[in-house]
Amino acid sequence: MIKKDLSSSFLKGSESLQQGFPLSESSFLALTPRGSTLQGSDMDLLIVHKGKPRDDAHAMVKKVLNIPRLEPHVYTEEEYRRMEGTLTKMTKDGITLFPLN
Repeated sequence: MIKKDLSSSFLKGSESLQQGFPLSESSFLALTPRGSTLQGSDMDLLIVHKGKPRDDAHAMVKKVLNIPRLEPHVYTEEEYRRMEGTLTKMTKDGITLFPLN
């Protein structure tokens, strides 16, 4: 149920996000998908986008998606490649919404 609800919320806002920066990969991190979310805990979301880093990316994602307790982690493709080992471990049990091309 969590996967369906979060995916639906994300997909509704993804068109607006695409206008701000083209998405490469978006994946909910492991905490939520494993069912270990505690009341009041945040929901981590990895977003990898094409282009240059944006200072307003974090705030833009929170505003556009409007998902309570969402904690976006926003990286460019280049930043993702530099941190790929760490981010792969963090997302191994996550829910992939858009695959990295």
